[in-house]
Amino acid sequence: SIDLSHAHSLTVTAAYAQKPISGMKFDAYLISTVDECGELTVIDRYREKYKDALDIRGKNDEAWRQMAQVLAREISLDTNLKPSRSAVTDADGVAKFADIPMGLYLIMGSGVEKDGYVYSTTPFFVMLPEQDMSSNTWNYRVVANAKPGREPVKADFEVIKIWKDDCHKDRRPKSITI
Repeated sequence: SIDLSHAHSLTVTAAYAQKPISGMKFDAYLISTVDECGELTVIDRYREKYKDALDIRGKNDEAWRQMAQVLAREISLDTNLKPSRSAVTDADGVAKFADIPMGLYLIMGSGVEKDGYVYSTTPFFVMLPEQDMSSNTWNYRVVANAKPGREPVKADFEVIKIWKDDCHKDRRPKSITI
C-alpha cells in the first residue's frame, strides 16, 4: 500500500540529444488523487466528462498519450484553470516541483527558444508515487523525462522589390521568387 505520509517529490528533466534545456516551464495539473490502495479518484473538474477514460487499469501508452492531448486542449481553452504547481528547468535541464500532493498529474511544457530553435514537449501523465511492478514497491521520488522536440525558429519577412528600370516597365516579370 501507499504510505501517504512518506516524503515524496516530482522532478521533470528536459534534454535534446543529451543537451539539457534550461528555461523550459512545466505546469502540473492534478487530475486524480490517490489513496493508500493506489486507487485513483478523478477530481471534480474532470469527473463527469473523463472518469472512464482516466481509469488507469488496462490502458496502453498510446491511449494515455491521446488522453493527455485531449485534456491539454481542454485546459488550454479554459483561461480560469490554473496549474497545481509550476517549475522551470535549471541549467541542468531539471525542474523540481516543491510540496506537490500525491496523485496523477498532467504535465504540460511550454516551448523555449534557444540558439535558433524552439524546443517543446507534448503533454504527458505522471503518477506520484509510481509503482515498480517488478518489485511491487512504490517509488516516492519520481523523475519524469520529458522528450522535447526541436523545430527551427520560423520568421516572417516582408520583401520589397524596387525596380530600377524606369525605361523598361513593360519587360518586368509578373512575379519573382525569393
